[in-house]
Amino acid sequence: MVKALKGIIMGLLIAEFFTSYAITSMLAGLGVAGFVIDFALQDTLGNFAAGAMILIYCPYDVDDFVEVTGHPAPGLVKNMNLVSTTITTFDNQILVVPNSKIWGDVLKNVTTQKVRRVDLEFGIGYGDDMEKSERVLDDVVSAHEMVLKKTETMIKLHARDSSVNFVVRPWVKTDGYWDVYWDLIREVKMRFYREGISIPFPQRGLHLYNEHVSS
Repeated sequence: MVKALKGIIMGLLIAEFFTSYAITSMLAGLGVAGFVIDFALQDTLGNFAAGAMILIYCPYDVDDFVEVTGHPAPGLVKNMNLVSTTITTFDNQILVVPNSKIWGDVLKNVTTQKVRRVDLEFGIGYGDDMEKSERVLDDVVSAHEMVLKKTETMIKLHARDSSVNFVVRPWVKTDGYWDVYWDLIREVKMRFYREGISIPFPQRGLHLYNEHVSS
């Protein structure tokens, strides 16, 4: 079935190419108008070819969550054809992206994998108890019902200018990613407050010197 589909698409591409070539040859004597039409047909052919490759290799499908390099907002694929792909962003905007832009650039398909890692980072003050803070983080993450227990959560720390930061990376099912992300941020903030663990912010010291200038 796949081989038959590939054959049909390649046949359509070849037919489209020769049809376009015949038309552009006929319009070659029209000067600027011929150049403009030829340029437009090249874009159309590029989108058509890219659409065929997308249909053959299926890097994404309808209702997949994708991020396209060069486009500001990720979203859900709502429609696909040989010319363009329609994406609905999470703020309900419609993006119609030419297939040549997608096929010729980097595409991230988030929903193809069933499991996804949540990357979080929490800072504490240099005067806070690091071991206590790590226990709190481990308790919060372990208590969340959507965090996968079979895969160990990584909790590591490194030093910043104004804080000691814990990198927290639990694994979750892809469709629960954002629920876990927001829940953990909220719960860690509340637990840190109850446990007396500070959440620092960047600070800058200002020193004033009184210089006496003799006349």
